Amino acid sequence: MSLKLNFIGDLMLGGEFSQNYQSYRDTCVPSELYEWLGKDPVFSNLEAAASNRGDRASSKISVYTKKEPLALLSKLNVKCVSLANNHIMDFGYMAAKDTTDVLDNLGITYSGCGVNLSDALMPGILDHEGHSIVFHAFSWTARFYEKVQEATATEPGVAPIDFDIINEAVSRSKEKYPAAIQIVSLHWGEGMVQYPRPDQVEFARSLSGIGVDIVFGHHPHCIQGVEVFKNMPIIYSAGNFIASAYNRTPDKMMTYGDGWQRQRFNRERRVAIFKLVRSDLGKWSIRTRYYKQHSNKPILEIPTVYERLSIGFSQRLSSFLLKNPVYKVLFPFIRRVNEITRLVDEIHTRNGLWSSLFKFKSYGLVIKRILKSEEYH
Repeated sequence: MSLKLNFIGDLMLGGEFSQNYQSYRDTCVPSELYEWLGKDPVFSNLEAAASNRGDRASSKISVYTKKEPLALLSKLNVKCVSLANNHIMDFGYMAAKDTTDVLDNLGITYSGCGVNLSDALMPGILDHEGHSIVFHAFSWTARFYEKVQEATATEPGVAPIDFDIINEAVSRSKEKYPAAIQIVSLHWGEGMVQYPRPDQVEFARSLSGIGVDIVFGHHPHCIQGVEVFKNMPIIYSAGNFIASAYNRTPDKMMTYGDGWQRQRFNRERRVAIFKLVRSDLGKWSIRTRYYKQHSNKPILEIPTVYERLSIGFSQRLSSFLLKNPVYKVLFPFIRRVNEITRLVDEIHTRNGLWSSLFKFKSYGLVIKRILKSEEYH
């Protein structure tokens, strides 16, 4: 029996979008996109707590959204979200708990964050057209490079990306739901890099050996390559869907969504919708539809033919390279090229094309960042 599932990128529904949700509610997504999604369930990563409670957990960028914009998830037919990410705990567990309460009221399942590790490992369960689907969510945590609170036996936080933990969670699920489709969501990767790290490719592929059916990656805020490995679809990074966010401090609230988006996401206005299709014979394939985010508004637009070809070429190049036997050797060079083009575009966006040509100080910053191999999260 055939099956179709939709996967979209990060949902950061704060900032301008949250402030003016009523204005954007009916205009942020083109009608064509709803037609493409159809009645098939949508899976995503909700990267902000929907709450006005809690204290800022650290000095890093902290994001949240109001509760009302989460209604968009129902309109998009989002059935399950990952809460295992580097922002769900920005304002503590109570803010994260407020988020799960909103999702419960909307009838949307979730996984990846909880009052302890056992709770965080609870998967989202979904039935669709006679198919059972189990959704597990995990995130890179402080053991890698993020200041992310990892759940323990006694402390709240997110479920960590750890092979043994994932293996145990999937094994338990397969015992309870032997015929179910097992989806593993991974919040990982280097920010603003269009290519997955070789160790990520190796890790994702290894999950095929423990009974995982789909790997759904996100976090870099840009679209990366995809592949079907041993009949297991892998989306290394789904990029952004709607990116607009709040940076809130204990004494004030500051909107940084639009300016931050232009400076850090200017190359990543590109949006991809992934439709995973399983045939009657059980063979998986990946279909992709491209859109773009408006340059200074949290709304999606239909790209021109040239833009669609450009987005598609970039993503297919990533898909092609990661399958190359010498990808591990090529990756450092590919990453440097990615860094150069991204930072040059960032300077042009901030200063204008012609004025930026004479800003040698800015290009000095580019070189400094490249030499230091600085990562963006």
